[in-house]
Amino acid sequence: MKVRLTAHDENWARMFADEAEFLREIFRDQILKFEHFGSTFVPGLKAKPVIDMMCIVKNIDKIDEFNGQVRSLGYAVAGEWGIPGRRLFRKGGDTRFYSQAKNPSCRKWSKEHCSGFKKHMEVDLLLVAGGSLP
Repeated sequence: MKVRLTAHDENWARMFADEAEFLREIFRDQILKFEHFGSTFVPGLKAKPVIDMMCIVKNIDKIDEFNGQVRSLGYAVAGEWGIPGRRLFRKGGDTRFYSQAKNPSCRKWSKEHCSGFKKHMEVDLLLVAGGSLP
């Protein structure tokens, strides 16, 4: 797996905001709020050019009703992708978007099962240096 880290890009915050508005038009009243997280959220930090977005939604099951529309707009629909109560959507080329729709209760599950931001960065740096995962 080849990982590319780039210098922080001030445009990432704007790209997040633009994509959030784009997704709000699709999901409409199901959206409670959007959050930008991950490496691209941290100013000055090198990062993989992946805009991680979390869409907190009212009813996760209703999000499945939008899969056809989301696909037609360039997203790949990945379903729960191993995390109950989540829906993952991915799109992009050089700069990608990973958008997750979650129930508010799913955020607690994610925090309890996340090994942390520091570990995430250690893995990125290992892969950039040509290492491999165990």
